[in-house]
Amino acid sequence: MGYLFKDHEPVSDGIKRIALEQLDKAVEHTTPEVKNRDEAIHAVRVAFNKLRALLRLARAKHNDDI
Repeated sequence: MGYLFKDHEPVSDGIKRIALEQLDKAVEHTTPEVKNRDEAIHAVRVAFNKLRALLRLARAKHNDDI
């Protein structure tokens, strides 16, 4: 699923919210209770890839505004 900005949400607030959601997802998979280490590592990498894509999107928009 793609990123979902809320109605009437400033873009900067949406980016911050989505970034924190991805970080929370990554942290969820780093707890000692995780059963399958390989799946946990994969999930963390996916969350960080999504975070990196979000930051690239934000940076590209910022560079267009300059």
